[in-house]
Amino acid sequence: MKSILRSIVLIIFLLPYFAQGQTVEKLFAKIEEKIKKDNTYLNLLEVTFAPLKAEDVKPFQGIPKKDGSVYDFDLVEGVEYQFIILPENIDFNDPVLLLIKKVTPPSAQGGQKFFQSVAEAQPKVEVVLNFEDIQDLYFNHRKIYNKLLNKVKELMKEEQPKSLLKIHVDKNIHKSKGISAPDNLDFLNFQYVNSKHMYPKEQKKIGAGGRFIRPGSKRAGGNSPFKVSYDFSTLTFFYKDYMQWDNNSISTEINFTNGLLNLLPFQNMTMSLGIRSLIFLSGARRNLRKDFIIDAKILGRFRLNTASLATNLPFIFSDRPRLNVGSGVVVDAKATRAFGLPFLHFYFASGTGNYDNPYVKFGRPDSSYAYFSFTQWFATMSFYWNTNQERDLRMRFDFGIGRFNVNKAIYYKGLTTQVVYNQFQPYLKLFINFVPKGNQLFAANVRLYDSVLKFDFWLQLLKLKPNHVVRFTATYITEPLFRKVREWENDKSTMIGLNYRFGF
Repeated sequence: MKSILRSIVLIIFLLPYFAQGQTVEKLFAKIEEKIKKDNTYLNLLEVTFAPLKAEDVKPFQGIPKKDGSVYDFDLVEGVEYQFIILPENIDFNDPVLLLIKKVTPPSAQGGQKFFQSVAEAQPKVEVVLNFEDIQDLYFNHRKIYNKLLNKVKELMKEEQPKSLLKIHVDKNIHKSKGISAPDNLDFLNFQYVNSKHMYPKEQKKIGAGGRFIRPGSKRAGGNSPFKVSYDFSTLTFFYKDYMQWDNNSISTEINFTNGLLNLLPFQNMTMSLGIRSLIFLSGARRNLRKDFIIDAKILGRFRLNTASLATNLPFIFSDRPRLNVGSGVVVDAKATRAFGLPFLHFYFASGTGNYDNPYVKFGRPDSSYAYFSFTQWFATMSFYWNTNQERDLRMRFDFGIGRFNVNKAIYYKGLTTQVVYNQFQPYLKLFINFVPKGNQLFAANVRLYDSVLKFDFWLQLLKLKPNHVVRFTATYITEPLFRKVREWENDKSTMIGLNYRFGF
């Protein structure tokens, strides 16, 4: 932050004056004059603070000024404070506080003349903390500066700041440099679009009489308490009245998929069902952007002979599956950033080795063999970025490692088993979401694992407000790259389908 602030001062304000050998005091005076009067190209914002009770101004008492005096925020009816800031942009993550003005309306000034016209009765505007004062707070009283900055951030969530820029800005021209949010915003945006489970939203809404309803209030929202996502391989269900509490919620899931293996739904010949839990580790008040969020699923996985479905269903184009996946427990957990770490994702599925009754096997009846996989796991770090400030095109990249085992069971004069595959492999996955003006239009991702590319895609076909969405989905798994097809693998596979979402 220090380097950012210095860069702002040096590049925007000080550079034209270096050659003139100005004193520091004169430079500060020129900078403040430019901030107050030059609105032809300085992209500054004004955030208004109107204290209503003593608790509002209590944290802002005894603020030291550069000249040695102190300033106390006043609690007077009608008096407002204007925070002048340089807004957050692609070059830095926080707004930069520049100066603070106090606006006193005529009714609070006192001493008005009896014959003074209404037009002459103007509010009194005075700078109570100038640019030099703010700089001194930043470098020498950081806690006080942070209090003021946190107040600015709080106010910016409640209302749109006023722009002081007087020139026309073409909003159709976007910066090409990608941006990433410093908090959970990108993670939440991704989950809103792609997750098959509920994620709460903090919505801003104007209520009756134009009064602002704070995020998280009872009236901010209005969606159905039910949320359902259904496609040909996965069903999830959430009911707000019985499955959501203050800092956590649960929902149910049943699926016929595998999180790691290069298999289509039904090809793994298992069914998983269980609970998904969403936990927020908050402070005194929930803040979705700042909270530590854990999204975890615990599922039981059961063997189910879907080999014929994987070949006969009209929306799956594939050969008969060749790998038997064992029963067990599945743990799938995502977490937001902690201690400066990236976003994390961990998947683990395992169970006891049971080689009885393979659904798919090879060889002769008196001398057959089959392939089983009992354990699969991967761990990744996720990185998000957006192509512009509008966040129309959103991207995510997962990088990590994965591992699964394949055992060969030979049924000849009893049972003999051997491990034929159990290796670490890099795990790479790229997501692209296109959400123009908040409209969830389409998304695609490509994964490279175990030398196989897997493509997933969905396109929004129908949206009936407020609760119904229908998407077209497709999955394609390629042949292995740079190696031959193993005996337990399919050459390539394709699946198409529909995804119906209610209440999201």
